Amino acid sequence: MLTQQVIETAEQGSTTWKRYIGTLDVEAWATRSLFGRLTYLQPLEIRRLLPSKMKKSLRVAAKFGDLAIIRLYTSPEGREFGRLPEDITRILAPLIDLDIADFEAFIMMDTRFSLLIGDSFYVQIRCYLNNNTFAEHGLYTGGEEESAAKRQKVTNAAFNFSLETEGEAALRLKQRSISRLFERLRIMLALAQDEAKTIVIDDDSPSQHDTPEPTDDLNLDQLKQFYSSNQHSDYLENLPETTTPPVENFAMLLRPYQKHGLAWMLSREKEIDLIQELSVVDGENLSTQRMQNIREDKGVMNPLWKEFRWPKDRQLDGSVVHHENKSFYANLYNGEFSIDRPIVQNVLKGGILADEMGLGKTILTLALIHSVPYDSPSAPVGFRNYASKTTLIIVPMSLLSQWKSEFERTNNNDNHKCYVYYGDLVQADLSFLLCNRTENIPIVVITTYGVVQNEWTRINKMRDDAGRLPKLGLFSVEFFRIVLDEGHTIRNRTTKTARSVHELELRRKWILTGTPVVNRLDDIFSLVKYLKLEPWSNFSYWKTFVTLPFEQKKFNQTLDVVKAILQPIFLRRTKNMKQKDGTPLVYLPDKEVVIQELEFSEKEQLYYDFFKSKAYQSFKEGMRTGELLKKYTQILTHILRLRQVCCHSDLIASSHELDETWEQELENYEKPFAQEKFMLEAAMKKIMYGLYKSVNIDDSECSICTLAPIAIGELTLTECGHQYCFHCLMDHIKYQKNEGASALCPQCRHSISKHRLFKVHRRDTPMKEVRFHTNEEVDDPHLVYNFLLYHFNPDRSSAKIQALISHLRELKEQSPGELVVVFSQFSTFLDLIENEIKSLGTEEHQDFIVYKFDGRLSMTEREKDPQKIHSTEQSRRAHHCFVA
Repeated sequence: MLTQQVIETAEQGSTTWKRYIGTLDVEAWATRSLFGRLTYLQPLEIRRLLPSKMKKSLRVAAKFGDLAIIRLYTSPEGREFGRLPEDITRILAPLIDLDIADFEAFIMMDTRFSLLIGDSFYVQIRCYLNNNTFAEHGLYTGGEEESAAKRQKVTNAAFNFSLETEGEAALRLKQRSISRLFERLRIMLALAQDEAKTIVIDDDSPSQHDTPEPTDDLNLDQLKQFYSSNQHSDYLENLPETTTPPVENFAMLLRPYQKHGLAWMLSREKEIDLIQELSVVDGENLSTQRMQNIREDKGVMNPLWKEFRWPKDRQLDGSVVHHENKSFYANLYNGEFSIDRPIVQNVLKGGILADEMGLGKTILTLALIHSVPYDSPSAPVGFRNYASKTTLIIVPMSLLSQWKSEFERTNNNDNHKCYVYYGDLVQADLSFLLCNRTENIPIVVITTYGVVQNEWTRINKMRDDAGRLPKLGLFSVEFFRIVLDEGHTIRNRTTKTARSVHELELRRKWILTGTPVVNRLDDIFSLVKYLKLEPWSNFSYWKTFVTLPFEQKKFNQTLDVVKAILQPIFLRRTKNMKQKDGTPLVYLPDKEVVIQELEFSEKEQLYYDFFKSKAYQSFKEGMRTGELLKKYTQILTHILRLRQVCCHSDLIASSHELDETWEQELENYEKPFAQEKFMLEAAMKKIMYGLYKSVNIDDSECSICTLAPIAIGELTLTECGHQYCFHCLMDHIKYQKNEGASALCPQCRHSISKHRLFKVHRRDTPMKEVRFHTNEEVDDPHLVYNFLLYHFNPDRSSAKIQALISHLRELKEQSPGELVVVFSQFSTFLDLIENEIKSLGTEEHQDFIVYKFDGRLSMTEREKDPQKIHSTEQSRRAHHCFVA
């Protein structure tokens, strides 16, 4: 047993010590007859034996625990009488061979007077880890000088090595045997969140080596767990929330959480003194203790290591021996142990800013640039053309103008310039612009991923014998800092975009992304590779400790590793997080989600039923032939067509799927309405222009809902000259049709039809134009009507567009000047929406100002439209941007 002197020696770091790790209760069996009783707590001696007559090859295998024999002896007589069961022997034998653990055995139950061969008896084995367990790794790995004769073949599939030295075999054996011991003893993790979780240990069972089913996609719960686990750390708590960029450089005020983020970014760039300088509040500096905590970044524990609690050292007499050290650390991947906390220190200057969209990653990055625009003069050059005063920002093309405008909006220093490296401004050698100059050096160069990829593709074939790229374009200089906006763009490391970005020369590097994980955990690897976060930027290392465990469904283990990898370099805040005082990070209006069910027009319903029928027939045929899954693209196409019909029938009007069957169905649909439609346009215009005298916009009233006056966009006239709300009249016509009756005007009982209705625009109509079609005399042909009638075509628009226009009108009346954004996945649908809304007004008097923003816009147009939105008067108009 451990004496107090031994305990004190152990805690002083003596070369020889041992410490209690747990107890095994074992049912042993007798190998010889024993005359005499075994008594409770009688000590026994454990011996590990190797048979004397054994072939040399078998002795090597036995030495490493493959052939295990452990016998029990009486103490102090030393008489052999029993043996431990095979499963316990396989755990203990390697530990004894390697001299990394000590064991003490005691009888746990009195036996009868005599013990016969094969009889069972109960033994308690107290287990201790000794100082050899915590020896340096090199003591087990052996040297490279070991001869090939000492190498043995290893067939264990878990390690995938064809040859290994005895030292490597010993280390592997140490890892496996201690893992088995920990599993048997149920050693618990020391972390609070893992208190109830036991270590999952690999064993030699064949099931452990079966090829796992790939499951590398993250589900929603795992993604939330990943994000939430990287939002808090002790180091973040020490950083101030008062760090403010220099007012002579930066023109905006940051929110408290942004100031906190700026302090974190400065700390990641090792600008600790600057944090103190920029965090002065009312003339008071940060406390000395706080600055010391910031400077003494203790780093994070190596993610391959786990912290374990030493169990209570309860003696056989019931007393408990107390120790100062409460924990130890183990790397169960390779069998290394340590008393000291294994810390990973990295020299990376940069990181991943993964704040949720809308929290101001762009502003925060510009605050960093304006706080540290240049490298220190004492920084080593190391590169012939070092752009020590320039930050390169790589963005998607759609954000190029936004970054430029944000820089100009935040810049408060006339000497700080921004250069857009795009189009005609691309240069063969940037060193003339960025290096070896004293003035007019832009502190920011903005370019796109496409430019980087194109330049890399062009010069990739021009490498020298050493594999280096020629110094051209963006690759001609080493940048002080590079920022990747929407950094998940490089998540696939094999793409040309990712490969080109990885080869840029730089000193400090940042990745901005609201979605660091799109759908696979390996998405993070390309970001880690770009940051050169060793050793994780080595894919074989990443695959061993992240990819494969995740595919084996060891989710918690893998996420713990990824959390530890990213914790020092990763910052993510979300809108629902709270500040220290309990207030939200940002105050946002409540989001209201309204799902409105619309009813198809008759023609839209005809389209939908036709494509639905084709989809059903295709699905049924696939089920019949057993080739359904082989034709999944057809199923997706059918779903796409149904979605397009829900938007507008014009999206599929030219589809090759509209065959002769469809032509026949369309003809059958239009037959009943042939008599209702105007046969000639001249007849339609004669009736329409004859209604002008009966229209009074200011005194209009709907006799169905009694609304007065009727909104200009809703005002609808029948050919008999009566005015109604559009939706009221359409509901009335539909009700009459459903009842099997003819649709009649509610006021005069004249026959009406949805194909013979007229609506009103806010547009002037000259009286002479009305006279031309009606041949009626007018008092003054130069006068105008302050409205325009037009024929309503029920098949022209769609239910979805009509509902959108209705909502826009309501919004305009309730909140004039609001900016509305309408999204769609179909660019053609955006064209239809744009044309429909623009038709509601004139060029001089538009009901709504429409800007379409999609991938078809040129760079110049992308810059102009947002500027128009900000510059246009919004007091009485709603501006609408349509973004694909």
